[in-house]
Amino acid sequence: MKKDNAAHNTFKLIEIELGLMYDMLFSKVGTIVTVCGSILRLICISYIVTVLVGFFLVKKR
Repeated sequence: MKKDNAAHNTFKLIEIELGLMYDMLFSKVGTIVTVCGSILRLICISYIVTVLVGFFLVKKR
């Protein structure tokens, strides 16, 4: 019984560690939290807002 619980805890720990490795290696977490990532997000949002305003102005005419 005690041995079975230790194996379950070991597999749970491995699952958590693999999840963290996946998040750091295959997601954009590393890009988003840096200064460069923040600047790129700001640029992308400003482009989206600019295009949206441009479409509204063209549609008004």
